[in-house]
Amino acid sequence: MKARLEAWEKWAGDYEDFLPREKRAPFDLPGFTASGLEIARALKAELPDWTIVYRDEFKWQHQEELGLTPAECSYEV
Repeated sequence: MKARLEAWEKWAGDYEDFLPREKRAPFDLPGFTASGLEIARALKAELPDWTIVYRDEFKWQHQEELGLTPAECSYEV
């Protein structure tokens, strides 16, 4: 699990969300988001008594266009 989290964190480092969208390098945001959810579910399976809250990065990055609040971009796994 640790290696998986580290790889996902490294992938996150490639996402230039600090730049305007038109200036960002290509990034597989849907794939990154799906991978993060898989990790959250695996973590919940390993730690069933824990509360695991997942923030959907795709929804977070597109919340204005989707008409979402920040709270609607996160949910318990």
